[in-house]
Amino acid sequence: MNTAYAWASREFGGVNLSDARLNRRLVSTAAHIRENPCGTLTRTITDKPELKGAYRFFKNKKVKHLDILQPHLEKTRRACTAAGEYLLLEDTTECSFSQRDKISGMGPLTLKTSQGFLAHTCLAMRIERWNDASSPELTVMGLFGQERWAREQAKGSVAQRKKKKRQQKRAATILRSPIAGVAASFQLPARRPGRNGRWWRIEKVIYSV
Repeated sequence: MNTAYAWASREFGGVNLSDARLNRRLVSTAAHIRENPCGTLTRTITDKPELKGAYRFFKNKKVKHLDILQPHLEKTRRACTAAGEYLLLEDTTECSFSQRDKISGMGPLTLKTSQGFLAHTCLAMRIERWNDASSPELTVMGLFGQERWAREQAKGSVAQRKKKKRQQKRAATILRSPIAGVAASFQLPARRPGRNGRWWRIEKVIYSV
């Protein structure tokens, strides 16, 4: 077993996509991507049957984003229960598909003519020690959480659209925190984002357990 396949088996071997063939395809595709993470699929997977299988996998409506990530997220969260200090680094990224024809399910991005979706990612890192320059030496633990969504097309008057844009911007920075639902179990410092907010936002990125 090569290194890439061994890694893919560790990270995705516990996935349950309700079909053993899809489970195997995920591990196989992840192993190929692990060997060339910055390349396109056509450059990463040179075997044509494997490439076609990867395309079918990504087009399959049974395959869901969080179903793929769940085993890795659980592994990372369990690892972060060990005693120590951790950084939870959050950021929102625009994933643009503006060079393509209009795609169903995509929404507007910063530029009015662009289309795509937003991904809010939380990366967990363990602080191993502080060096002489008072900077932390870190070990990447993995993804602690990830949420993705598409903005709705603006409607109504100019004033209404501006108000909607402000609300969406606030949602991108507050309401979409991937820590929702796990803050209590990890006893992290958190606050409620508004009276009826569903999501919890971490106030401090360093915590000890």
